[in-house]
Amino acid sequence: YYDIDELQDKVNAILKSSPCDGDEYDIQDYEGFGDLFKGGMYPSLKEAWAIHETLLEVEEAGIDEDLFLDFVSHLGDEVNSSLIGKFQDSYQGAHDSLEDYAEQLLEDCGDISSIPKNLRYYIDFERYAKDLEMNGDIFTIETGWREIHVFSNYY
Repeated sequence: YYDIDELQDKVNAILKSSPCDGDEYDIQDYEGFGDLFKGGMYPSLKEAWAIHETLLEVEEAGIDEDLFLDFVSHLGDEVNSSLIGKFQDSYQGAHDSLEDYAEQLLEDCGDISSIPKNLRYYIDFERYAKDLEMNGDIFTIETGWREIHVFSNYY
């Protein structure tokens, strides 16, 4: 179907032709939508269509769909296309560890560029990374062994 109205017309036609005088419908196939249905197990047609449309935009933007779904679940938001911008703005990349992210962050900011490499061993990047996470500056989504996706909470 090309739009929600066309789909709704088809649902209405099926309900009208039902020998049981049906007035309810149920969306059975929502695989790939993750746990995005905020209204419970039975989404409305509009809600399912909005998720479908957003996931098409996610695919067109080249975003990993599973990672996006995890991101949306973390936020607890309802799915809409503005979440794609939030995802892109807050995504800090994939890293082997949170410690690697913290070290890269400080290097990118120029905060440690003047410190000789042999003295960097004395900087506790792991603790800095944990502080970033505990203070709510970032959150992470783990998708595999030694693959942590970092997101900023300031988007």
